Amino acid sequence: MFVPDSPSDAAAFSAAWLFSIWSEICVIYPIRHLARHIHDKFGKRIIIIPIHTGEITCLSHWAQSQLEPIVLARELRRRGAAVFLLADSEELAGRFLSGRSNLNFIPDRAWWRSDVAARVPSKRVERIFCGNGMRDPGAIKASIGNAAIVGNARDSNSADDILLWGKADNGQQISLNFRMVTDCREFAIFAPSGSIPDLAHGFFQLVGGTSKAALATAHRAVAATGAREVHISDHLFFESALISHAVAAAGGAIYVWPHSSNAGHVPFHKHAAIAGVTAMTSSAAQAWARCVDSARIHVDSSLMLAKPQGGRPYCADEPVHVVVFAGAHRLNRMPVLDNARQEQALRRFYSALGSLPDRFRVLVKPKAYWEPADWMERSFPSGHKFIFTDQTANELDLPNMIFATVSFGSTALLEGIGRGIPALIMREFPVSDYTALNAEHSQVGDLEFVMKQIRACEDQSHYEMMVQRNLNWFETETYFPSH
Repeated sequence: MFVPDSPSDAAAFSAAWLFSIWSEICVIYPIRHLARHIHDKFGKRIIIIPIHTGEITCLSHWAQSQLEPIVLARELRRRGAAVFLLADSEELAGRFLSGRSNLNFIPDRAWWRSDVAARVPSKRVERIFCGNGMRDPGAIKASIGNAAIVGNARDSNSADDILLWGKADNGQQISLNFRMVTDCREFAIFAPSGSIPDLAHGFFQLVGGTSKAALATAHRAVAATGAREVHISDHLFFESALISHAVAAAGGAIYVWPHSSNAGHVPFHKHAAIAGVTAMTSSAAQAWARCVDSARIHVDSSLMLAKPQGGRPYCADEPVHVVVFAGAHRLNRMPVLDNARQEQALRRFYSALGSLPDRFRVLVKPKAYWEPADWMERSFPSGHKFIFTDQTANELDLPNMIFATVSFGSTALLEGIGRGIPALIMREFPVSDYTALNAEHSQVGDLEFVMKQIRACEDQSHYEMMVQRNLNWFETETYFPSH
């Protein structure tokens, strides 16, 4: 069983594992819900779940989890179902039939594999910098001056000063062995020959040793450098959580920088050691003020947003371009809103956009992994003339643009407002939105309201009114210091 060496170490691991455990929960809970549904409907039948490989990658964060069929089988079995995993590839079937009857569970090497040695600097330096998750790490690094850099231990070419773990510290794989219990002409059945670790023990076996080694390296790096200041992103990652706890344990100070326009992971930081927080917006600063003295918080919108330059010229002879940005209706398998209502809202919105007069052009910006083009296209009306674009909010440069989203806001809308592009959120049911766009400033409304605003943008005066109203709000949400 994994046991931290001290309460301080336990707090460090809790922060370091936050992202990993959160992303795993976003798979496990929905799979449990699916298992209940399958068991209620088919529990008296034999249930077969195909798997394709014996090398199962774990802890992949937002990548699709190869653990899904294993978790589903486990949850069905826990409910009393007769469930079998089917070796659904020649490679896996041949592996079991040739005597190599095991499944190996391996930490995803993109996150947990190092091929180099851990590294600690020899020179003294006042501060340590860990850019994981920062929106513009180069600009932030330049603003703080000389610092020891925490690098990516998975990068064999890294020349950075600190690598928190090395090849010798990589986590152990878990091998689950099987024995043949039925052998006939048509098929062979194998059963586990030993106990199956639960999720907690499996997690500790995969990354517990790596975590202890990385925290020990973090303490050595702080001692070697004498650093009493660390700069990290508000979005906690493995390395940033461990190095910040090590600096705090030595009596040092933590400076937090933004990952996005919203405040990230606010409750999970070591608040007592935070000496400064930089937020992107006033709303993000208010979120931080619930945990950190407001005197330590300041807003610098220039890290991500452009200082507003006023409205773009309206072109009366050009089309009105409506750009719809995809969002994230789920985290891994975990819905973040009512999926049925969201899909209905999307269909209604795209149907209404498809019926706009000829002067309007509709572009759709997918979001890789979260809401890709093929997923979004399922909500489009037949015969649509929508165009997909891969340009970002800052790259799009078409006449008379309107940026829109469905249900949730987006940083893309903020980026557009700063450029003089009006923003609209079509929202037909309550959600907890991370942006501060609101109905008071005519930025949020139901389908009827949003379509009325879009159609009215054929008139230059209405378009310019929307731009100005958005810019007035933007000025209250942002601050651009003169550096």
